[in-house]
Amino acid sequence: MGKQVYSGRLIQHNSIIIDALLFSMALSDEMCLSGRHIPVVFFLMLFKFGIEKRYLVNKSIFWLLFMLCYTTILGIRLPDNSENFSILYNTSVFLVAIMIQLLLMKYKYKNQLIDVLDFTVLYTTILSGFFIISHEYSTIMYRWRDYLGGQSDYRLGSSTDINSNVIAWLFGVLGLFSVYLIIFHKRKKQLIIYIIQIIILFFTGSKNGLLFAVIPIIYVLLKSLRKFKPIHVAIAILAIIALWTAIHENAVLYTLVGKRFDSMLSSIAFLNGASESISKTPIDITSTVKRLRMIECANKMYWKHPVIGRGIGAFAKYSGYGYYCHNNYMEILVSGGIIGFLLYYSYIIFAGIKSLYLRKGAYRDLAIIIIIFILLSDFGTVNFYSRLVFLFPKIILFILVSGKLLDYSK
Repeated sequence: MGKQVYSGRLIQHNSIIIDALLFSMALSDEMCLSGRHIPVVFFLMLFKFGIEKRYLVNKSIFWLLFMLCYTTILGIRLPDNSENFSILYNTSVFLVAIMIQLLLMKYKYKNQLIDVLDFTVLYTTILSGFFIISHEYSTIMYRWRDYLGGQSDYRLGSSTDINSNVIAWLFGVLGLFSVYLIIFHKRKKQLIIYIIQIIILFFTGSKNGLLFAVIPIIYVLLKSLRKFKPIHVAIAILAIIALWTAIHENAVLYTLVGKRFDSMLSSIAFLNGASESISKTPIDITSTVKRLRMIECANKMYWKHPVIGRGIGAFAKYSGYGYYCHNNYMEILVSGGIIGFLLYYSYIIFAGIKSLYLRKGAYRDLAIIIIIFILLSDFGTVNFYSRLVFLFPKIILFILVSGKLLDYSK
């Protein structure tokens, strides 16, 4: 009997390792190789799912299937739209997301889900981190003196023709899960992984990526506010001031991070009619202002076709900018109108409401953190189609609120 229990636990552990490796392969391939091998990963997942012979589904599977069909319809509405939408890639991404959901649903206990998440973050950081650093190593070594002098605008990925924001999105999501695991589950080994993720995020220069990676920290601080004594608040304020000063005084940190945050704040001041810069250093606010103007343009386009929209790629094709508007809310409204907006967000809102009814504890906290992530990430990214890295946290949320996970494993 004892051997059977041990054997069962060993099989479960091996299944967790294999699932995490498959998930990390898909996530890494999306960043490193533009998703060229995601169809292969799908068939590997399908094979593993087939041999396990455990078939469990819930409503979120149908939501993923519906979004696959719906985004495909939106993608083919516009003629000559291959630059903005790929039926094959979008289908592959959603099918992999569905397989991830199915593979996760066989686990009965919440700690098993956390173990899968732990290994997925570990493997993806190693695979993706090694790929990007090894391919950018010669450029980094050649330009390191410029970095130290704060004279380089290089962003990680440019030598590999990988969009720096794509790198930041992946490592921001990985960082979010890492710091959650550190704070709520005492997974100490994730601290080293988190440091690697933050270093990579610094070199992408992405505000969004860094924000994603600190959401659990902000959540814990806000949750603990009522327990803070005045001295704790004062210390926290002083620490933030010290960090902000250090970033602005250090040439490397200012080049990689500070300049972009100053750009964002300066653009807000610009839009409010303020003429003085918040920094002594001249700042290029073009990028942030441009994005805000893109959102304004998307709003005007939406009101011309408010009900069903014009299809995926309409903003890129007709706005004059040539690419998406960097805002998920407005991109959906332009692409699918109010109908598409409600179809996409209704189930996410439903999951968010259900998360509030979960038993208080680390798993409820994770669900709320993911909801916060979704709300914030959708302001600066377009992710309702062809983006596995943004579907993955949603799948974790759907599993958490499904009500099928037990609290512990005997």
